[in-house]
Amino acid sequence: MEALTSMEAFATLEGQARGPGTPGCQPRTRPSQPEAAKALAPGRGLLSPLEGQHSHGTVFHPEHRHHHRPPRGLRGQEGARLQPRRHRPRAVRQRVTPGRHAAPALRGQERSGLRRPRGEHPMTAVPSAAAQVAEVGGRGPAAHDGTVDRAERALLGAGLLHPQQLRNLRWITPGDFGHPARAWLWRTLHQIPAKDVRPMAITEALAAADPGTRRILSPDQLALMVAECPSPGRAALYGGMVLEASLHRAVDRTGSDLRTRAAHAGADEAPQMVADALAAGRQLTGMGVRWATVPDPVRVLLETPGDRPSAPAPPLPRSRADRLAEEATVASLLAYPHQIRELGWLASADFTDPGHAAAFRAVERLAQCGAPVDPLTVAWESRRIGAPLDVEDLDRLHQAALPGQAEYAGRTVLANAALNRLDHAGVHVQQLAADSSLSAPALLTTSSGAIAPLETTHQRLLEMDTPARAHGAADISARTRTETEIDL
Repeated sequence: MEALTSMEAFATLEGQARGPGTPGCQPRTRPSQPEAAKALAPGRGLLSPLEGQHSHGTVFHPEHRHHHRPPRGLRGQEGARLQPRRHRPRAVRQRVTPGRHAAPALRGQERSGLRRPRGEHPMTAVPSAAAQVAEVGGRGPAAHDGTVDRAERALLGAGLLHPQQLRNLRWITPGDFGHPARAWLWRTLHQIPAKDVRPMAITEALAAADPGTRRILSPDQLALMVAECPSPGRAALYGGMVLEASLHRAVDRTGSDLRTRAAHAGADEAPQMVADALAAGRQLTGMGVRWATVPDPVRVLLETPGDRPSAPAPPLPRSRADRLAEEATVASLLAYPHQIRELGWLASADFTDPGHAAAFRAVERLAQCGAPVDPLTVAWESRRIGAPLDVEDLDRLHQAALPGQAEYAGRTVLANAALNRLDHAGVHVQQLAADSSLSAPALLTTSSGAIAPLETTHQRLLEMDTPARAHGAADISARTRTETEIDL
């Protein structure tokens, strides 16, 4: 057996510490050339050197193999021959100096090959400052965008390099940054008096921060911000990018708030929820005032239109539905069609079930022309609107009708429809916020336009609480004949 060189011995020990399957894990003995050629012969079925075995932190050598005699029952029989068989080799353990224990840093790290610093427990280890600063704390579509992250660091780097230009960047607020530590740094930079722009003023302000902030904003991280700033003279342009990303996050939060309100509100709270949504839409329009504070050269560069138009929101399934209320509304109208004059605020689009919507629309059309309303006439009229109904289903609803129930059940139908439209508006707003091709003015205009259709629903909710009105442009009874005039 050839002797191992010092470098090979070091590689062997290093491989034992790392574990099998990692670079540097080599057997202690080096086979001779004939043995190596025999091991590589086809049909031998030997494992590759990288397929070592592990057992309780012990490394087994994959080349430790020898032949065994065949079982007693096969001795002397034809075909009985020596078969290569894997054998549990002798474990090669790490040699420990007497009076010392094995290094605990090696336990459980054979797979990763990493070592923790001495004295550091894995459960109490804190992320490095670089990992904490690299994480963007904001939420929304731009929370993990590397371009937005780089723009924030470039703006801070420009402020650290040339604090004199901070007086012209007051239109950028600390809340426009996605990470709390960066927001604190921006606020600290603006707290420095304009006359005191010496470098030591920034150092003194950072030294007065709390220990947690100093750990995140370490000197290395501040130096990295300075180094990553492409050009300190373009701080206003970088600030416009930061403000645009902040507006995208604000629009996304608005859409998320709309969806949360729609999911947790009750049917009786629908008017207030829709009113709050309309107020949020007006706030989105008001955000354009902040964008107007951006210098004109920056706005000209950042208001370039996108190459592709923003796609409209696809239709979504309605999350709220009350089939019992819809059935009660249609059934009561079939038996007592005069109630349609009390439901001028209800529309067929408010029903989630297509059959109920078609039945309501058919009753509405028949009442407008003064025709008799019964299951057969409604089924026939439904053929005209392209949604034929089964007359037997209408008979079943007619038999279960209760007088005076159409208005009460119709209120629930409209309230659920309003909350569904509120949820859809929130989804559309979030989709617009995630579209990075939209500039800030286009984003604010389209997002407020996605909430504007709720105004019609809000008006109908308010009309629902007013005295009963005629359905249509005028009172049906004044415009048409009564049903008794055409009864045969």
